[in-house]
Amino acid sequence: MTNRKEFVRQTRLSLGLSQDQLASAMCLTRITITRWENGKVEISDDKLHHLLLFSNYYLALAAAVRR
Repeated sequence: MTNRKEFVRQTRLSLGLSQDQLASAMCLTRITITRWENGKVEISDDKLHHLLLFSNYYLALAAAVRR
């Protein structure tokens, strides 16, 4: 099973976003995203849920734009 830091990084990369872009979209700082991805701080359940919701919305929006 993938750990949370790798999940955050892989999700961000699969969306094609920089750390700055993901941070802005989630109303966070780039430093927070960096700390999650480096394992300095573990993403909370609440923020993980927020990331999942955002990534699903982002992918759905991207698919709609392509149509």
